[in-house]
Amino acid sequence: MLVTKPSLKKIPQPLATDILQRYEQDRAFQKWVDPSLTPVAFINRLAGETMHQELVIFLSHSLLAVECIWWGYLCIEKAGIPLSETEQKALDVVRRWLQEPIETHRRLADIMAQQAGLDNACGWLAQGVF
Repeated sequence: MLVTKPSLKKIPQPLATDILQRYEQDRAFQKWVDPSLTPVAFINRLAGETMHQELVIFLSHSLLAVECIWWGYLCIEKAGIPLSETEQKALDVVRRWLQEPIETHRRLADIMAQQAGLDNACGWLAQGVF
């Protein structure tokens, strides 16, 4: 079992289907879903079945946008992978927006997303900020 608490503060929905209705899944996955499961039970089921991609997608739709951006930022930071100069600049703008979510930083994120491109995580994260 991945999560031992019966509910999660940041995921207040009573049923996993309340979250699943926010995005489209393929038919095979939809048939696999048990509509009676809570988000915690659904998370644990996905983890237990090693359905990691589906778990990340579910979690990303469970959280508020700003929390998803924090999550993505922290993942990139902790991964320790080498970033190009442009990717690092995009990540720096994301951090500035997270620390001070003002329009100037949001607009800079758009510029950096275009410069970094959408073939990397930093570009996508900057795009998410914009």
